[in-house]
Amino acid sequence: MSYDDNVAVLIFACGEGFLDLIEYQVEEENIDINVEQDFGMTPIFYYMVGMEQTLEGLDLFIELGANIYHKLDYGTTLEEYIIEMGHRPFDKVIQKMKRESRLNYLKTELSRKNLAFNKSLQDRLG
Repeated sequence: MSYDDNVAVLIFACGEGFLDLIEYQVEEENIDINVEQDFGMTPIFYYMVGMEQTLEGLDLFIELGANIYHKLDYGTTLEEYIIEMGHRPFDKVIQKMKRESRLNYLKTELSRKNLAFNKSLQDRLG
């Protein structure tokens, strides 16, 4: 399948809540978890207004690196979009997403800085 076909499969899986397929598309088919579709929609937007939203699913998106702070082309956040689409406000879910995302961001930044430091040190020691 082409990259575009795999993106379509990922978006379908998000709308249906097929977590195994979401994970497969990202990890095995190398589809970007933050790939933008029409109006700037990313997979997590499709998941959060889809058929099955669970904390397990959100954990997966966060683990895969989903950007929960992404805004649609017209400036709408994920939280606003969920409410706009008529879904109940997922207060606990959104709080968890924000907390987990901050922790993952900090871990990623620390890891990047550590890699850059190690590379710099290796270059110097040469």
